[in-house]
Amino acid sequence: MFRWYWLAARCYVYLPDVSTDRGGMYQWQTFRSSRWFKRGWTLQELIAPYTVEFFSAKGRRIGDKRSLEKVIHEITGIPTEALRGIPLSEFSRRERMLWAEGRITKFEEDRAYSLLGIFEVHLPLIYGEGVKNAFRRLEEEIDKQAAFQRGQPQVHQPLKLDPCPAVPPSLSQSKETCLQSLWFPNMNNRRLNLEKPAEQTCLWLFEHGVYRDWFLGRDRGKHYGLICLKGKPGTGKSILMKEAFRRAVLGQDESDYWTAAFFFNAKGDELESSPLGLFRSLLHQLLSRDLEYFQHFRRLWREKEFGLSEQESKSCLWLEPELRSFFQSMFAHQRFKRTIIFIDALDECDPKRIRSQVSFWREITKSAKAHLSVCLSIRDFPHVTIPNCPKIFVEDYNSHDIAAYVKQKFTLSIAAKEPQWELLNDKILRKSAGVFLWVVLVVDDVLRKWDDGDGVHSLLNQLDVVPDELEALYSQMFSSLDERARFFALRFFQWAILAVKPLRLHEWHHIMAFIRQPILPSLFEWRRSDNFTKDDDQLEKQIRSLSKGLVEVKTNKDEVQDEGLETISVCAGAGSLNLEYGETRVVQVIHESVREFFLQKTGFFAVDPGYALDPIGYGHLTIMTTCLTYINIKELDALIQARDLVEKREECRLTEDLPAHKPNDTRCITDTSISPKATDKRSEGSLDEASPLRGPEPHLVDRAPSPTPWGSWRTPSPLHRYVKRKRTPPPYSRQIRRKTEQASVFEVLKESSDPKPIDMIRWLETLPTGDCVVDPIPGNESARNSPMAPSVTGQSQVLEDYPALLSYITSAFFTHARLAEERGADPSPIINRLMQQGSWARWVTLREDVPRGVELSKYAADQGLSSWANSIPQPTRPEDNSIAQSRDYKYTQPSSSKPAKRAGSVASFSSAGSHG
Repeated sequence: MFRWYWLAARCYVYLPDVSTDRGGMYQWQTFRSSRWFKRGWTLQELIAPYTVEFFSAKGRRIGDKRSLEKVIHEITGIPTEALRGIPLSEFSRRERMLWAEGRITKFEEDRAYSLLGIFEVHLPLIYGEGVKNAFRRLEEEIDKQAAFQRGQPQVHQPLKLDPCPAVPPSLSQSKETCLQSLWFPNMNNRRLNLEKPAEQTCLWLFEHGVYRDWFLGRDRGKHYGLICLKGKPGTGKSILMKEAFRRAVLGQDESDYWTAAFFFNAKGDELESSPLGLFRSLLHQLLSRDLEYFQHFRRLWREKEFGLSEQESKSCLWLEPELRSFFQSMFAHQRFKRTIIFIDALDECDPKRIRSQVSFWREITKSAKAHLSVCLSIRDFPHVTIPNCPKIFVEDYNSHDIAAYVKQKFTLSIAAKEPQWELLNDKILRKSAGVFLWVVLVVDDVLRKWDDGDGVHSLLNQLDVVPDELEALYSQMFSSLDERARFFALRFFQWAILAVKPLRLHEWHHIMAFIRQPILPSLFEWRRSDNFTKDDDQLEKQIRSLSKGLVEVKTNKDEVQDEGLETISVCAGAGSLNLEYGETRVVQVIHESVREFFLQKTGFFAVDPGYALDPIGYGHLTIMTTCLTYINIKELDALIQARDLVEKREECRLTEDLPAHKPNDTRCITDTSISPKATDKRSEGSLDEASPLRGPEPHLVDRAPSPTPWGSWRTPSPLHRYVKRKRTPPPYSRQIRRKTEQASVFEVLKESSDPKPIDMIRWLETLPTGDCVVDPIPGNESARNSPMAPSVTGQSQVLEDYPALLSYITSAFFTHARLAEERGADPSPIINRLMQQGSWARWVTLREDVPRGVELSKYAADQGLSSWANSIPQPTRPEDNSIAQSRDYKYTQPSSSKPAKRAGSVASFSSAGSHG
């Protein structure tokens, strides 16, 4: 084929993806990005003919090979001399292989076959033999040709598929055989399979101050020769490393350094993902140039190959410790040249060896007598501490690259014909979150479907679908989980994906505690267990490890603070413990494609292949099970008793003071009865609607879809303000209301005629001594100095000592029930626990805005849970309903008092995170 092109008088190239309509820079942008220059077989089509003429999509002549040689040289890297037709033998094997690097072929064997003419050799084409065998045969044929031309015996020399330094021609056959013992077939496979970066991308790295100081050897006291590129999966770390190495190779001949690189590949063979393969590759590259240390290495090799045949000596088996030791010796003395090394995807190394590798490179760069600089790239997971090593987080800097890439792709296709293309552009940029791989995949999908005739609205929906390649990447990350870790990871992702609103970091302390096995009966037991997370830093590490880096802890700077999270009340109607630690930090997936991977694809099955048939419906039930376990912890016993006590006493007090109430008298049922003065004086944790232990607004979370309101089975009474939120007091109770709003729980209990004011103190005593903080009681020194009272320091309590998850449970429990019912999940196990263990009564008391004594069946019916109504057994004794029947309550849905923006954000999160 090469000879056929070489004999041709003229060759015409039609470029269907190049437009000349707009002319100018646009024409040359489309020409430079044409797919023709990236195909494997077009290399010989470009070089072999004497004349090559290029034509656009509309048949207009763009130019020929001679007139465009400067542009073609910039696009392909092929020297202008080669384009003009000088013999290819004038160029080294390494240089010719560089021309073909990164080109794409339909069949993998064509990567080798398309080079036959370039090296003037002949081979039978055996499709199906695999790229390894194809390159092996090509290598042997090139060696035969070279030996024949020199009139020398055949020398088996490793094929150079990349810019790694070739063996100098002065080396003897024995020296070449020595280096051959280090070489292995797929040594550069990972790097060769990486795409070249798009135009005008990656530039930020080479302008970054940390990288420039490291590369130029400046300010070594800041980095000691080691820096690290970190980032989420798919942010483009490997592309950056490939481009950084390419630039370093191009400059090394005229500089004061040598360079080498290794790209770990977890999907490759054993050597591609092991430290042994790393050292074999690095030494093979460095020793081919460093003749001094090559002599030392050859002596070591001769000791190993003594008594072996020539063929056996080529495959001499090296051990990692001896190669590592030799590598260290190379930098134990001063050297006249610097050495720059790039090591990509360290997270794809053997998991058991990652930390030892990090330690090795940190130690050798810091202690080396020679000037050694190493750049590592690694994902956020596994989390490895690297002391005195500056880190560059790729997702913090690649937004410009992502925008440039999307614009380039769309400018060449959709933008010319679709006026609404910016809708696609904007949505991609908004959803990218620094994950370049997702952008590349969805842009390719969008362009393919655009060519198939899909419209803009269909393409916008396509952006919500996880690309198959990304699904495979996420699935592969969970392949190494053992059985015990799978159970824990599954429970973790159920909460991370299916929670109906963002969960703060302090809530995750308790989530992690109660999704483990065995189940703990109390927070006290958790604090004594090995699984206790003493601070947020420890919890973050656990989250990162368990999620394989797919879930992160992030500060919500732009989100309106949830009132129910600003102050977490732990008292019955009054008194609060402020939470000021970890409030703005939420746990979330690193990218929306992770959420879609679990909701739309096979995420839950990837974590645990033995999972239920409907992972989403079952996941909601599992969350509810954890919630029921949590509300039964011992620390809440006294809190429930205290709430019941306060409620009963206030009801009795009002009953004694109130005149006879007429059923039709509604004068007291009005919000205007609450004075503005009283409202303004509400403090954090007082009896107000913002207290999350009193439950969030039902219109935000647990709004019942049933058309039957609570009012259909409750009648009005002024007593109802003590058993529901935002209940309006009658005019003559304003004084009590104002007093209660500003009182501490101790004051409420103190004024009671019942001499049992220690229920609340009992609950506070379950917390560690000295950590619990409440507002002191004015004028009550006896309570303050009581040995049973907690220490008062005026500071906030560390979050994990409080029932931090209680707000979510009381507000979202029945939301999960409705979502599970929508998926057809069987609620029987949840109903049985509610009915048999007294959990329903505890939940009602903790929720506060649901009347005490209300039947579960009636509440479930009001929530629209038809499957529950059919599964809940009805009461068999009249006294079962005695409490509810003895009161005339009217429950009405409160109007919204929260900002509309917050309500919308919660609804949006619920929709994105909870529905399949």
